[in-house]
Amino acid sequence: MQTYDEWFARADEQKRRMAVGTRRYSTAQEILGHEPTWIDFVDPDTGGLLTLAELQAETWGERQTRAMKVQALIRERGQAKRDVGRLGFLPS
Repeated sequence: MQTYDEWFARADEQKRRMAVGTRRYSTAQEILGHEPTWIDFVDPDTGGLLTLAELQAETWGERQTRAMKVQALIRERGQAKRDVGRLGFLPS
């Protein structure tokens, strides 16, 4: 079973655009200067997607801080997924 960030990394551009919205995708691409990843769209506080306005207003430093938080969440959830697969439950 893939996580959403793994799926996003493997999907073609059309599917990635459908997943996050074309305007949001294009905006992130323009701001970043490269193809965006799933992390570039996620709000670590809600787990939802950033709005277009949030993407546009975010400074470079804010973007870096948010990306680190999202990466940490992805690692934690990946470990939880492995634990459930290995143990059948989440250890406390």
